[in-house]
Amino acid sequence: MFKNRNNTNIPIANEAVKKLADKFGYTYIDVNNGLTDANGNLKEEYTIEGVHMYANAYRCVLENLKQYL
Repeated sequence: MFKNRNNTNIPIANEAVKKLADKFGYTYIDVNNGLTDANGNLKEEYTIEGVHMYANAYRCVLENLKQYL
């Protein structure tokens, strides 16, 4: 079930969602901003095993959303 949900494919999927948002005139919100390291992986302080996030990661997501609320 999760074989396609990895740090390589997630940015590709996010870019596709961004293109759809642009096409239909919606604002794409990158809630992942600040969650990843230089290699595109979730930062160690935010993840259990590289996919699932700790609660502190959701604080980062909330901060990314605040300007739109």
